[in-house]
Amino acid sequence: MSCLIGVVDKKNVYIGSESRASADGSISYFKCEKVFRNDKYLIGFCGNVRSGQVLMPAYFKPPKSIMEFPDAMREQLTERGSMSKTENGIDITESNYLIGVGGRLYTILMDFQMHEVEDYYSIGSGSYYAYGSLLTTAELEGFNPIDRITLALNAACKYDGASGPPYTIMKL
Repeated sequence: MSCLIGVVDKKNVYIGSESRASADGSISYFKCEKVFRNDKYLIGFCGNVRSGQVLMPAYFKPPKSIMEFPDAMREQLTERGSMSKTENGIDITESNYLIGVGGRLYTILMDFQMHEVEDYYSIGSGSYYAYGSLLTTAELEGFNPIDRITLALNAACKYDGASGPPYTIMKL
């Protein structure tokens, strides 16, 4: 899977990711932009690469309101053939997302639940390791958001085989 990390600091949102891709237990090395800007949004994703790509500016015009984002995503993913269904017939995407907008951070889960995040959040298979680092650096002085994300990604990449450098960290 992956590791993505979002940090809210004052009125800024930072999202960082590693760059490894994996499928069926094998590691792939190809350029994969897991964090990008689209209009006023900073978007990060992990999971199915295509489910993230179809939200890039070349394909997707995001809505004006974050509250409309999950429905707009669902429409876009359906139109581009990037939706799945559960055994109960419920639409799901094969990715989880971090969305930054207006100094706020949101997570959108596979079933399109959206939640606002107050301080930091991590998604992907490396997130358990990242959370330990994020908690520790939140309680210590002298760590800026980029340092915190880098340390958390280092922890994820050391202990999670599906996560690996290089890193991308963007600020909104």
